[in-house]
Amino acid sequence: MAASKYSLPSIANRLFVTAFVASALVANTRADISPDQQWVCKADAKGQWQCQGGDKAGKAAPQPAATVVKTSAATTPITTRENIPHSDWDWVAIEQLEDPSLCKTGCEGAYIAPDADWEDADKDPDNAPLRASADNSSMEGNIVKLSGQVELTQGSRRLRMDNAILDRDNNQLKLDGNVEIREPDILVRANRATLNTEDNLGRFEQALFVQHNDGFRGQANVIDRASATTLDLEQGIITQCSPDDETWKIHASSIHLDSEEGWGSAKHARVNINDIPVFYSPYMTFPIDDRRKTGLLFPTLATSNSNGFELSAPLYLNLAPNYDATITPRFIEKRGTMLEAEVRQMSSFGTWVLSGAKLKDDQFKETADDDPIDPPLDELFGRDDDIPPREDRWVGRVEHKGKIGPILTKVDYNKVSDEDFFDDLSPDSLELKRSDHLTQSASLGYRDKSWQTELLVEQSQTIDDLLSSQYQLMPQLTIEKNYTGANFSPEWLFEAEFTDFKHDESIDDGGRFETGERVFAEVGASYPMRWAPVLLSPPSKCAMLAMNWKPLIATMTHPPPPHP
Repeated sequence: MAASKYSLPSIANRLFVTAFVASALVANTRADISPDQQWVCKADAKGQWQCQGGDKAGKAAPQPAATVVKTSAATTPITTRENIPHSDWDWVAIEQLEDPSLCKTGCEGAYIAPDADWEDADKDPDNAPLRASADNSSMEGNIVKLSGQVELTQGSRRLRMDNAILDRDNNQLKLDGNVEIREPDILVRANRATLNTEDNLGRFEQALFVQHNDGFRGQANVIDRASATTLDLEQGIITQCSPDDETWKIHASSIHLDSEEGWGSAKHARVNINDIPVFYSPYMTFPIDDRRKTGLLFPTLATSNSNGFELSAPLYLNLAPNYDATITPRFIEKRGTMLEAEVRQMSSFGTWVLSGAKLKDDQFKETADDDPIDPPLDELFGRDDDIPPREDRWVGRVEHKGKIGPILTKVDYNKVSDEDFFDDLSPDSLELKRSDHLTQSASLGYRDKSWQTELLVEQSQTIDDLLSSQYQLMPQLTIEKNYTGANFSPEWLFEAEFTDFKHDESIDDGGRFETGERVFAEVGASYPMRWAPVLLSPPSKCAMLAMNWKPLIATMTHPPPPHP
């Protein structure tokens, strides 16, 4: 699941902090307060909350006039039903969007929060006073009650409910009826909530949540925070699909999230595709932050005319703090089983990534029914035989970036068995990008404060028969003097490059491409003059370009790449 700005544990933390701060207001309520009272609370120098009533202009008054923040119509109580109204998720379909460019989630719509039109909505909650309003408030002994359109705001944070009750004897705060918490990018709704104002722990009942930016949302019968670092969901559902097209969802009888360990677990979890259960696990674990752990990753399902049904089940192996591996068996109905693997290693000297995939594609045999475009072409070129199956189809990649003192090393090598590999198989578990020319290069460099140089060898594998292969650099040597950052003093300039161009279809091999060497050099000086608002650096340069090319008749001239 894609990383998001706020993980589920952080959502819970912010919600409980909101309710905890709100309890400070209720705890300061007096028995002589009047109905429709509005309160403004701030922390004093000792960190204690000081609250006072105020009129609409914010002036203190013993018996202020009513200042009630009107709330919207009551939200339909939340249940575990599947047909929660789209408006409860802040979901707006694309045809109803005033600005279609806001469409982010599958181009079907967007999560749009209502305008934050309350006071101090543009401020950080940590730097804003707490404001509250309710239709009625009362106090009986140590029981404080607020009822009727209760609203608490603190900067960009807003909390609404029908009723709030504080028992100051046991530090218990109860919120009841249409509980709604909003912060930028986050919405949580619940029917009820019970919180302990002393240790900031508690639970939300019949709750749902959504993160607007990435569309991560879910619901649960109970969201329980039993400790400062854990969160438990009972009968939970999570998804990242839009409410009007829930392609997949994960159901679990219980979900446990531990922000201290960085991991979550789910019991009796099942994956639903279009409301059809396709995968079940009695127990599974998953990460909720950047820390790693060996285990199964979420499977991938797909279907196509050429491959049939596909299922990938990646296994992540946390082998050591500085290296890991991901092995992905991939079942392809019409072709067989493909194995994809990636190994990553990191040290103080650099990083290595080795990845590849292999399939013995001896089951697949393409016929005219598989591709409606091929039959006319076959008839045109006089071919009527089916394409025979292929064996040993594979792709591989080696990537390296290293640094040992001033020495720099780099490798980027990609190779594939045939030109149709990416079109037919496209190994999504590997960091491989389809390209008409797959890079195969290695370089050795040196860099210090004054100079930098690089020795590069590079070629490519062209996987499109309609394109000519690219030139090979065998090798290319560059030397360049670095800028010193001098001011009001001469800056000496030097750059040189030697390149030996090769080609698979060179003239020497009976082809039509010129090959040879090219030498480029540039020397000069500049006089940089920097002031606060202005930089002047008039240069004086002298350049030289020399080429040694194989002769070729004019009608077949195919010039090499120009100097950059």
